[in-house]
Amino acid sequence: MVTVGTSYESRGRRDLRPLLFTLLVIPAVSLITLVFIFPFLRLLMQAGLDLTHSEDVAGTFGAQSVLWKILKNSVVIALQCTVSTMLLAYPLCFLLTRVSARTNRLMFLIIMIPFWASVLVKTYAWIVILNRTGIANEIMMSTGMISQPMRLLYNRFAVVVGMTHYLLPFMIFSLYSGMKSVNYSMIEASSSMGASTLQTFLKVYLPSTLPAVYAGCLSIFILAIGFYITPALMGGPSETMISVYIQQQIQLLNWSEGTLMAACLVGLLVVLFSIYNWAFSLDNLTRRTV
Repeated sequence: MVTVGTSYESRGRRDLRPLLFTLLVIPAVSLITLVFIFPFLRLLMQAGLDLTHSEDVAGTFGAQSVLWKILKNSVVIALQCTVSTMLLAYPLCFLLTRVSARTNRLMFLIIMIPFWASVLVKTYAWIVILNRTGIANEIMMSTGMISQPMRLLYNRFAVVVGMTHYLLPFMIFSLYSGMKSVNYSMIEASSSMGASTLQTFLKVYLPSTLPAVYAGCLSIFILAIGFYITPALMGGPSETMISVYIQQQIQLLNWSEGTLMAACLVGLLVVLFSIYNWAFSLDNLTRRTV
């Protein structure tokens, strides 16, 4: 009798789980719908109406190459930041997994201190470092590497450097969690069977960390393609990104182009999530980054 009662009680709890889950999700979904989805759809509908009644706006969006250049700039800069953060974070995370616990805590403290600083503070710090009279030019001129100051600011190099500096900790967190879960007995077995260090890395270690690499690259790309402060302060006119262009259009009260570019940005992110979910499943993203 006790067993039957217990089974009915546990079955009743399982039946209540969907209802409890729904009740917990409703407030968050309602808030997102109220403050994001509904206003965005309303702006998008208004932009569509403006385009249908204005040949100039439609011609601007369909004919001018500047909009497609901005999209291309945003994608290319985001890819450059993704690759640079991955190349910097991968060896660092490998080192973090191999050092002692005390050294590991010290290294993470060094990583976290600049991460806690405001992105605006870090951007202005890079402006001080990279301008014509900044530290970088002074060091290169004092060592004889250059004879006159280089233009290191207000170009793509400055944008990629500033964004990479800010986004690097996010890649470190993703890769480190993935590398910590690597089974090192497989690496030892590979070495004991005569594989070289390079073969062990390419055939055993790297495949084991690829889910973390994919998740980190997706996170960095999504964060980078919508970045605003660093491109706005450190970039030039030829490095205008989507977020900067949207702000410019909204400031000029050109809601149609600003809303359509925002829709392009959201659509691109949805496509990226769909491709990742199709290829690797979003479970890998949440499991590796949390």
